[in-house]
Parts: sequence; C-alpha cells; structure tokens
Amino acid sequence: MRQYMRRTFSVMLCLFALVNALRGQAAGADSDAYLDALVAEALERNPALIEARERSSASGHLVLPAGSLPDPQVGFSFSNFPTDTFDFDQEPMTSFDLFFTQKFPFPGKLSLKEEIADIRAKQAGRSVSEFENMLVYRTKRAYFRLYEVARSIEITKKTQTVLKEFLGVAQQRYAVGKALQQDVLRAQTALSNIERRLFDLDKMRIEMIALINTFRARDVNTPVEVPQELPVDETGYSEEELLEMAKEFNPTLSRLALKVDEGEKSVSLAERELYPDFALSTRYRVREDRPDFLTGAVTLTVPLYAARKQRELISSRRFELNSRANAYESYMDQVIFHIRDIKSDLFSLQNRLSLLISAVLPEARNTVQSALSSYRVGELEFNSLVSAELDLFRYELELENHRGRYNEKVAELWMVAGKNFIPKEVSHE
Repeated sequence: MRQYMRRTFSVMLCLFALVNALRGQAAGADSDAYLDALVAEALERNPALIEARERSSASGHLVLPAGSLPDPQVGFSFSNFPTDTFDFDQEPMTSFDLFFTQKFPFPGKLSLKEEIADIRAKQAGRSVSEFENMLVYRTKRAYFRLYEVARSIEITKKTQTVLKEFLGVAQQRYAVGKALQQDVLRAQTALSNIERRLFDLDKMRIEMIALINTFRARDVNTPVEVPQELPVDETGYSEEELLEMAKEFNPTLSRLALKVDEGEKSVSLAERELYPDFALSTRYRVREDRPDFLTGAVTLTVPLYAARKQRELISSRRFELNSRANAYESYMDQVIFHIRDIKSDLFSLQNRLSLLISAVLPEARNTVQSALSSYRVGELEFNSLVSAELDLFRYELELENHRGRYNEKVAELWMVAGKNFIPKEVSHE
C-alpha cells in the first residue's frame, strides 16, 4: 500500500512539473508574441522612421536624373537688322537664326554618375535599416526594463508585507517585555525605506511605459502588458557564426561597404574628368528672298589646368576612398569585439541565474524561515531576522535584474547580427 501511494505521489509530482513547464512555455510564447506586436507597431508608426523612409524614397528618384544628358539649349536670334526702317528685306545680311546645342560628357561619365547615385540611394536604404535595427533594440530594451521594474515592485510589496508581519511580531514581544524598542524602530525604518523604494520604482515604471508608447507613437499613458517571467534561452550560435551573420545582415556594415564602393566609383569619375566633354550645335539662318544657311559646330572642353584642378580632385577622392575603407575595417573590429563581449556577458549572466535559482534563493528562503522561528522563541536578535529578509529581498531583485539584462543582451546581439535569428538547439554535454 505504501509503495502504491509512493508511486501515485511521484506520478502526481511529475504531472505537476509538466503542467508548470507547459504553462511557463505558453507564458513565454505569449510574452514573445506581445513584444513582437509592440516592435511591429513601432516599425509601422514611429514618425522619425517614417521620415527616414521618405528621405530614402527621395534618394531613389535621383538615380535616373544623374545618368541623363544635360538639357539641350534652343534659341532664336536676329542679326544685321536695320534700325532706320526695320525692314527685313532691306539689307542682304539681315537674317533670323534658329539654333540648337546639346552637350555630351565624355563616354563613361554619365554611367558612373548614375552608379554613384544608385549607391547613394542604397546607402539611404541601409540608413533606414539602421534606424529600424536601433528602434527594435530600444523598444525591446525598454520592455525588458519595464518587466524588471514591474517585478521589482511585486517583490518590494511582498517584502513590505513580510516586514509588516515582522513589525507586528516585534510589537507583540515588546508589549510583553521580550523585545527591545529598537527592534520595533528597526522594522519601522526598514518599512520606510521600502516605501521610498516603491515611489522610485513607480516613477521608473511610468517612464518606461511612456518611452515604449513614444516609440510606437501612442499616448504616453497607454497601458503596456508585462509578462510574469522572461525566458532565458541560449542563442546557440558561435562567435564565428554571429560574425558571418553580421557581415551579411548588419545594416551599418552594409552601408559602410557601399560607401567604399561609392569611393571607388568617385575615383574613376575623377580620373575621367581628365578627358574632354564636347557639345554639338547647329544653326539655321533664314534670309528674305535669299538662300538660307545651315551651320554646325563641335566644341570640346580642354583640361588645360589639370594639374591644379583634375589631378587634385583625383588625389582628394583617393584619400577619401582610403578613409572609407579604414572606417569599414574599424567598424568590423568593433562588431567582432561587440559580439565577443555580449557572448561573455550572456555566459556570465547564465551562470549567475543558475546559481541564484538553484542555491542562493532556496538557502535565503530557508534562512528567513529559520530566523523567524528562532526569533519567536528568543534565540535570535531582531536585526538578524530583518537582515535575513532583506538579503532574500536583494537576491530576488537580483534574479529579475539578471533576467532582464540577459534578454537585453540577446536583443543587443540581434542588433549587432542585424537579424532576428532563431535560437539553435544547444548541447549541454
């Protein structure tokens, strides 16, 4: 019979653990879905992002004009018109002229200008992606900090309730002469500090809600839901894999690479400025009762001052290209360091969370219960009891702080990698 009861009890425990795990997964999925909805709304409604998209669209409409020929010139003139009679057929040399002129840059210049304009339009698009990337990160960071503040408020209120119970116990013992007045004062001081902390936390909660609503262009007082618990999922990607992602998806790296391409095209265009542009013009002369004349001409620009103009422009463009290449390499080094630093922080936070959950918090809770029992029978000082409860309070706050910071770091890693990666399966061997 005892064996049967033991098996039944074990099965019930397993089922209870399974239900709790499923509830936790569902809560995590719900919080992820809600956060995704917040991010999507920010990406859709944020006015600064909309303005950046409009600028990018404007840049796209400058590509075709950059590769087009200059507008031709047409005109009308008259010559040798007698001012005494204003008679058109009085003088043989009197005529009316119609002329047309079209300028042609040296072959290759227009195509290079169009390519440069296209690269600049793409850079504007990458700037929009940078803005989106940063907006996603800042929205998630504010959401995780709101979670931390909300959970801190809950923990603080719970501690406030416990301290009130301690105060009641101290007052009862003081009334019968088994405790000192300083025990009562110690509890009241701790409660005052808790109340002051609650004021600060509520202020932070209001600020975080206002910040999230500002990102998504909502009224600052619009409610924002907060999950009961944040997941702590490993990304599962190595530093090398994350770096490859960043090379492909990080919009800042992509924009800097485009600036290098633009610099190369600008050098080529500057070198072509050493070659002359030319223009074709024609003139049709109308004369009264006399044969009309047709005149044509070709003109060339002569780079006579190339040493002072074109050569200096080429040198300037080459220095600018080198500067852009170095900027790309410098940012690449920052990305490598950033990925490594975040991975290190995530590893440290995981270890701290594991230690808090598995060892520190259970021990702290047991310490509070043991201290309360000892105090009731006069075997422990009240200060030790309050200190034990405040230690537990600090550890619970630390747990939620680490959960929030862990998710912030994952969001930061998302920003550096440039994409919302799906966590890989992690082996714990």
